[in-house]
Amino acid sequence: MATRFMAGASDLPFAILRGYGGTDLAKHTNVRYINCPFSGEELAAVPALRPDVAVVHAQEADVAGNVQFWGIPRKPLAARENAVAGLRATDTPGRR
Repeated sequence: MATRFMAGASDLPFAILRGYGGTDLAKHTNVRYINCPFSGEELAAVPALRPDVAVVHAQEADVAGNVQFWGIPRKPLAARENAVAGLRATDTPGRR
């Protein structure tokens, strides 16, 4: 799912990954296989996902409602684990 969201946020039609090898998951999902033009390796291709609204569980939020999460959201509705005194753009997970 994360790869599909990244493709959508990057305005790409699909994303590629090495997943699904040795499993039957492709039979139950929307996965196609392509060959890498550089190495010839067979890779899984999944369609981009571009939701209008996303529910995001964030790592932190302050009491003013500012939410700290990583990624490229569109219209997030967020839940949080911790209320913290304040957030800075330079904050990283687990570091204060």
